[in-house]
Amino acid sequence: MRAVGCPLALAIVLAAGAAWATPETPLALPPPRVTPKATPRVVRRRAPAAPSPALTSALTPAAPAPSPSPSLTSAPRGPAYTIDPAIDLPVLALAGVVSSGWLLKGSLAGPHCAPLCDRDDVPAFDRWAAGFHDAGWKTASDIGLATILVGSAATILAAEGPADAVNDAIVVGQSILLANTIAIVSMMGVRRPRPLAYGKEAPLEERMDGNASLSFFSGHTAGSVATAVATYSTFRRLNRPALAYASLGIGLSAATFVGIARVASGDHFPSDVLAGAVVGASTGILLPALHGRPAAVVPSRVGSGQGLSVVGAF
Repeated sequence: MRAVGCPLALAIVLAAGAAWATPETPLALPPPRVTPKATPRVVRRRAPAAPSPALTSALTPAAPAPSPSPSLTSAPRGPAYTIDPAIDLPVLALAGVVSSGWLLKGSLAGPHCAPLCDRDDVPAFDRWAAGFHDAGWKTASDIGLATILVGSAATILAAEGPADAVNDAIVVGQSILLANTIAIVSMMGVRRPRPLAYGKEAPLEERMDGNASLSFFSGHTAGSVATAVATYSTFRRLNRPALAYASLGIGLSAATFVGIARVASGDHFPSDVLAGAVVGASTGILLPALHGRPAAVVPSRVGSGQGLSVVGAF
């Protein structure tokens, strides 16, 4: 029993030593499964057809065109004012009837202080002109007024043509007529003696005449200034600045000459002339402003393009 056990024990020990000495063979693992990358699918879509130019133009909102520059817009054709017979004819009739009272000045009584008025009754501002009388200056003032009237009419006629000139001359004429109507009403109401009534240079019959009491205010000056300002307003309305400022400068220069001549002739005091200038300028602004401008189609240029513009008072 002992003999059998020893070899068996030795065999077990040797077997264990051989097992310990032999390296352990690793387990074979299956290779990792490689999943192939998915190829992206390319989807081809058909591009939509481009809309027609006509459809695009119809569906696209039009951008507002920039306003044409005044310097690039030519002067509008047509008259400067709209004439309304329902308004203009009564105004002309009323002013004409009232102005006709000037024809009755010969039936008026002479100045209250005739035949020789006292200079001390004249305000200091005007006293230096009391007693003036010069028939030559009186004639010069008449010629000056006529020149302004004819010059204004001729300028408007040359710039606009007959039809439009007659239309606009009615408005300018209303300005002049209204200024003189106010002057006549003032002279008949105030009855201020003229400067010639304060001296002996004028003939006696002239100092005693009813016309010698119609000093305030100067109708010649009022009409001259009204003509110049109304003509200026007309050309400004027509977008003709060169003509507008030329007519205003020449017209006011001529009106100044008329005012000086009325003082030198002994017909008006300086304050009469200044009052006439204020009234004339007022009517020369007022009457044109009361008349709208008719609509007119005018050529215009915006940037590099050209077109038409509608100009007028709406």
